Amino acid sequence: MMAVDWGIGARGPQYATAAANTELIGRQTGILLQMIIRKGMDPKNIHLIGFSLGAHVAGSASELLKASGYLIGRITGLDAASPLFRSNHLREKHKKLDREDAHFVDVVHTDSSPYATDGFGLWEPIGHVDFFPNGGQDQPGCTDTRGSIVVTSFDKTLTREIACSHIRAWHLFQETLLNKVEGKNNTCEFISYSCPGGLPSFERGHCFPHLDNPKSKLYLDPSYRTEIGKLGEDARGEGVMYLTTRSSSAFCGSQLQASVQVSQKTKPTKGVLQLHLKYLNSSTNFNIKCEVLDFIMTGTVMNGLGVTEYNTLTSDVENIDARLRYVDTEYGEQNNDINHTIYLDRVTVRDMYGNSWQYCGKDTMLNDKMGIEFDSIDIILSKHPC
Repeated sequence: MMAVDWGIGARGPQYATAAANTELIGRQTGILLQMIIRKGMDPKNIHLIGFSLGAHVAGSASELLKASGYLIGRITGLDAASPLFRSNHLREKHKKLDREDAHFVDVVHTDSSPYATDGFGLWEPIGHVDFFPNGGQDQPGCTDTRGSIVVTSFDKTLTREIACSHIRAWHLFQETLLNKVEGKNNTCEFISYSCPGGLPSFERGHCFPHLDNPKSKLYLDPSYRTEIGKLGEDARGEGVMYLTTRSSSAFCGSQLQASVQVSQKTKPTKGVLQLHLKYLNSSTNFNIKCEVLDFIMTGTVMNGLGVTEYNTLTSDVENIDARLRYVDTEYGEQNNDINHTIYLDRVTVRDMYGNSWQYCGKDTMLNDKMGIEFDSIDIILSKHPC
C-alpha cells in the first residue's frame, strides 16, 4: 500500500492552484508507478483511490502510464471534485478522471449538483459504474449550505459541516474497508441497483430490487444480474446505480421500500405522507411524495425509500408499529382546487428479499387541518397478508 501526501500542493484557500496541481502530482505519481511496473508489478494489480481532487490526480497518473502502454486495473473516485472540472472547456479530458483511465473505474457521487454553484462533486457519470447514494446530492445527517461553492469562495473557509455530503463518499468506502479488515461475518453490504427512470424515479421510490436470499450472494455476480451492484472495495456494477444509506455510522443498513395504495375517494391533493416505523429497539422514517392532481384510479400506488439498522428487521419480526401523518404542501398557496385530506387503502413495507409487512384499512383518512396542526394515526403492519 502506498499513500501520496500532497498536502502542501492541495492546501487552501487557493482552490484554483490546488486544482492545477493535480496534473503535476498525477505525473509524479505516474512516474513512481512506472518504475514499480518496470520492476515487475502487473499494472492490472494496481488500484488507485482518490478523494475529491485526488480522484483527478489518479486520472492524471493514469495518463502518463497509458502513454507508456500501461493500463492499470482499477481507479476508485470518491466524489471526484467538480469546480473547474465540470466542463472540458475548463479542464481537458486528459487532465481529469474518466472511464478510460483503468480497466475498471468506479465512482461514488455524494455531493453532486446540476448547478455549478452548488455541490463539490461531479454531477456527470464518468466511470464504468457510478454510484449515487441517496440520489448523490444532499446526504442524510448533513446540513450542507445551498450554493456551497459560492459560500466557500467568499469566506475562504471549508468546514466539515459545509463539506459533510462531500466527505460522506470517503466515509462510505472506508466503512467497507473496515468491515473487511475486521473480518465481520454477515456484514452489511451497500447493495445498489439501476433505475431506468433515472433520479426522479429513484426519488419517488419506483425502483427497488427483488433479490434472492441474501445468504446465496448470487446477486453480487455481475454475470448473474447486471442491474444489481455493490459499492465498496469489492465493487460490482455497470452504469448509474442508486442506493440508500443511514444518516450516521454504521451507514450501511437494510434498505426498505414503503408503498401506499391511495383510495379512489381521494380528491386532488399535494403533500407528503410521513411514515414512522418502530419495532424492537429500532425505527426508521419515510417521506412519501403524494401528488394527486387528477382523478384517482383504483390501485394507485405511491412509494418511498428508507433504511434501517442492518439485520434488525428480519423475517422473524411479525408486527411493526407505525405512525402515519399527512403534511399538505399547498397550504398558503390559496388554491381552492386542492384538497387537504388523503384516504388510504393499504400500506406495505418490504425489504429486498421478499419479506413484507402490510396494513389494510379501506378509506383510512388522514387530514391536514390547518397547515400547522396535523392528524396522525397509529397502525400495525403485519407479516400476514391482508
